[in-house]
Amino acid sequence: MAAVFTDVETVRKVIDQVEEYVVIANYNTPVQQVISGASAGIAKVRSILESRGIRTVPLNVSHAFHSELISSGKERFYSFCKEEIQFKDLKFPVLSNVDAGYYPMQDTEGRFARTLADQMVSPVLFAAQIERAFKDGCRVFVTVGPGKVLSGLVRAVLGEEAVCFDMMRDSMSLIYDAAAEMINGGLNVDPAVMSKAMRRWVRPTISVE
Repeated sequence: MAAVFTDVETVRKVIDQVEEYVVIANYNTPVQQVISGASAGIAKVRSILESRGIRTVPLNVSHAFHSELISSGKERFYSFCKEEIQFKDLKFPVLSNVDAGYYPMQDTEGRFARTLADQMVSPVLFAAQIERAFKDGCRVFVTVGPGKVLSGLVRAVLGEEAVCFDMMRDSMSLIYDAAAEMINGGLNVDPAVMSKAMRRWVRPTISVE
């Protein structure tokens, strides 16, 4: 797999030039995609793009995720999710990266397990997810996890309209930055609510036994 820093059409045209199996695995931003597939094909696509001055970055992964090359595990994963996991009704809307649509609020006919299994071999429609969330009224995007990659992708998709911050930073800095980002984005921030959040904030800890 490799990240390629150009538009979708350019990537597709180059993929068409190689014989090996290569697909777009992630549609991250208008100018950043991820390709997946046979190692030889990935190398050829990267070589062609770089010869045109387009930057590519190899990804240190164990398999060609989000491609048919790992389809043999899809049904096994589906069976595991359906038989071993008890899914509860959703408490808030959740967007799927398979189709940038919403999961049903209730798990009917094994829909949750099927969608999770489909993610293994389907491209990640990240940009479409963010655009859908924004269209449906979402204005604040929070990254839960290490690093700032996803926040950067959101900003690349939405531009100046993006209001996002990262949960894994220092707690007080997070709250101050969140308030500043929301105010800068034109949202109303209640000082009383912010004060309450500061008093009740508990820094997460990890116990390793």
